[in-house]
Amino acid sequence: MVPAIALLLLALNEGSRAGFGSPQMIGPVLAAVALLIGFVWREQRTKSPLVDLSLFRNLGFVTGNVAALLSYAVLFGAFFVLPFVLERGYGDSALTAGLRLSVIPAALGLVAPVSGALYDRLGPRLLTISGILAVLGSLLVLSFAIDGDAGLLPLAMAALALFGIGQGLFVAPNDSAIMGIATAADTGQAGGLLNVMRALGMSFGISLASVILARHLPVVPGRPPTTVGIPAQGLFRGAIATFVTFGALAGIAALLSLLRTDRAEPQPGGGAASIKLVAR
Repeated sequence: MVPAIALLLLALNEGSRAGFGSPQMIGPVLAAVALLIGFVWREQRTKSPLVDLSLFRNLGFVTGNVAALLSYAVLFGAFFVLPFVLERGYGDSALTAGLRLSVIPAALGLVAPVSGALYDRLGPRLLTISGILAVLGSLLVLSFAIDGDAGLLPLAMAALALFGIGQGLFVAPNDSAIMGIATAADTGQAGGLLNVMRALGMSFGISLASVILARHLPVVPGRPPTTVGIPAQGLFRGAIATFVTFGALAGIAALLSLLRTDRAEPQPGGGAASIKLVAR
């Protein structure tokens, strides 16, 4: 599993440099697919598998984990791009850019406990869909507001606050729903897989954001793409393309949240290990 993931991330990073049809891209992808097939084959035949693959027969578990991966990709991909835009594009100091970006975790931290409490009353579907649609809306606003016009920065800051609110609405109910689907015997594996999705989302989001940004930087003969000493418009174009791409990922996460089952309920007499999913 580990080399397969590493090869996929390597292909994503190197593909933009050598070309997405190049051997540097195709080779690692094929090797990663072969390794993942081998991993699944081995897990199905061992008495004590690292991952209980039967968990993936549950639609709510699959959609929740994939949506979690996409949400973290969007979050960390945006965090990767925005400092370049604020410092190189708008001329902010590192302190000023950091203070602007602190809006996201502040809003997320304030909303997450509330959404976690609302999960018990409303279930995951409404909260996760509302949250990820708020993230999608904020990215669309950012793609409009981040254009070099300092007068639009207040609108961009409001979009960052909405971004954090959306993530706060999404994360806690989604995580709770995933863990609620697992039986008592599988909670450890479910939590481990959720952490893997989080780490994959972070790596995938940063890798994808760096690829998109690099492809929009002007090419200077004799040196690799860089954010130093280039016209600000190149950065803005790359940032806008990143926000639009991540908006599409947020839309996919919203669709996955729509498909999910609403909440887990214990079957009569079944106890914690016997769970049925009720779709609303």
